[in-house]
Amino acid sequence: MAKKNRTIGVNPLTDYLSNKDTKKRVAQKDIKPAVEERALKTRVTIHLPVDLIDKVKNAVYWEPGLTLTDFAEQALAKELKRWEKEWGEEYPKRKNYHLKGGRPLK
Repeated sequence: MAKKNRTIGVNPLTDYLSNKDTKKRVAQKDIKPAVEERALKTRVTIHLPVDLIDKVKNAVYWEPGLTLTDFAEQALAKELKRWEKEWGEEYPKRKNYHLKGGRPLK
């Protein structure tokens, strides 16, 4: 007797991935920058609203190949570019390298 497959049967992403625009986005995400183009990365810990994080996780789940790190990097870069456009130029370097951390004073 053949063993019965215990899956949902149909992959819900099949129709989604058959969309031409989605295929283009997936293909573009698969392109990795050359070693010399990769930036040095560091960890940043921030606190965000739970419902915002849940929405971001949902988006990342349904976008093939996207990670939370990719999403955050793209979102921060896009917003920073918008702010710099309003500012008129890139923000100048900080005078003091370290930002003050910890809980805000009330």
